[in-house]
Amino acid sequence: MMSQHQSQRLSGEALETFSPNAQRRLDVSRLQGRVVDQSDEVAIDGWLGAMERGFLDALPPTLRMRRELRSTLVGSRVVGVYDGAADGFGDRIEQGDAAPVAETTDEEAAHRAIPASPAGTAQGWPTDLTLVGGASVDAWAISAVTVAGTHRRRGIARAMIADQLDAAVASGASAAVLTATEGGIYGRFGFGPATRSTTLRFDPRLASWRDDAGGEVTVRLVAPQTLRAEAPQVFDRARAAGDIGRRDVWWQQALRVFSLRLFNHGDSGTTLALRADSTASGRLEGFALYRVFGGEEHGRLVVDEVCAATPAAEAALWRRLLSTDLVGEVTARSRPVDGLLPWLLTDPRAVSPQQTSDSLWVRVLDVCAVLSARSWPRSPAGTRLRLRVGDSSGYADGDYLLRVDEQGVGSAERLAVAAATDASDVTLELDVADLGSLLFGYTSAGILAAAGRVQGVGEDQENALALADDLLATAPAPHLRTPF
Repeated sequence: MMSQHQSQRLSGEALETFSPNAQRRLDVSRLQGRVVDQSDEVAIDGWLGAMERGFLDALPPTLRMRRELRSTLVGSRVVGVYDGAADGFGDRIEQGDAAPVAETTDEEAAHRAIPASPAGTAQGWPTDLTLVGGASVDAWAISAVTVAGTHRRRGIARAMIADQLDAAVASGASAAVLTATEGGIYGRFGFGPATRSTTLRFDPRLASWRDDAGGEVTVRLVAPQTLRAEAPQVFDRARAAGDIGRRDVWWQQALRVFSLRLFNHGDSGTTLALRADSTASGRLEGFALYRVFGGEEHGRLVVDEVCAATPAAEAALWRRLLSTDLVGEVTARSRPVDGLLPWLLTDPRAVSPQQTSDSLWVRVLDVCAVLSARSWPRSPAGTRLRLRVGDSSGYADGDYLLRVDEQGVGSAERLAVAAATDASDVTLELDVADLGSLLFGYTSAGILAAAGRVQGVGEDQENALALADDLLATAPAPHLRTPF
């Protein structure tokens, strides 16, 4: 959920206009970047229409859902790239596509052309990012990046990302984060994959539990909306490395306060909810959101979220989900790659990973801030590691010294050019995109070195790679549980 401090950061002058640095990239194509005025419903609907088409979708069919969609933009910075020569290109709301239904009888409004629909869209907002060890840093989330097929290869995506990164720096963010529909795009902008998630599928009739869950937790079925006050608190207790903060609009659609479904919570089916309370205190310890679809013989259950602050609550929730009557298949999306569930069963093979892919991508902007906030393995003698970071955009380019003390607390400083030539410390040279991946233990320095992406500097290259691998290894694996 966005804090008051984070909301206030959006009011700065640097965040209210399109970045001059990014605009220079568009001038050659005679395009104009703008921060869209959210009080202008026509302009916002034009932006939303372009964004939805970019993801092969359409504006919601009712006025209520469209108002809900507009409200998801509140507190964020909405950017469009416009082509004056093609103002309003192809952006008529067609009946049955994005036309308001039952809630309006204004036929003219249903068929009006939306002026100034952008050729590119992007959205960003301040959030926080949890690092290894549980500490969080200020971050900037980027979403809704689209470019119209009529305007490819004109520098629009590059300009919009440059604008968002400039906004991130202006907001005081130490990193920018996104999820990538296409993985080949964002590495050139300094983003590296940082977390993985997997989809699990299994037949619950084959699941056999190792032992009884006991009486620590009581699970019951509730209306999703009743969780709105307590669920964010459970999420905050359960948060771990790789996750970001959840805005209020995220909770409103997840808990069905909105009729609109967003953020991978499905476009069909009725959302059901379970709450797991401590038997002793009555405190909410976890919750689950799911949907059930019937079939000729056995139905299908889709788990949208299991969030628990304790292992006992998670085990109890899974046991209840898998015991749903007349269900022959359970699918659980966006699960951690090393989650608890398989180890609750007598046969872990009963849970089958169907698809594993990257989820969160991280772009480091302030190297010292993220290295100092992350926790590190303890070393009796302490550890020093130099990082020579390359960043073509200049945000993080430079040489840094990481010191880790005997308690596993790190501190980092940026080195002067003269100091950077000192070869007395073990040094690792890498691109900022690879730093984003290593920071969360997504991969190892040794693997990246074998791929020609990272290298040790000086005569002791092998020691540099080994030291980096020892420092950056993580367990459990960081996981993004908050799609955005």
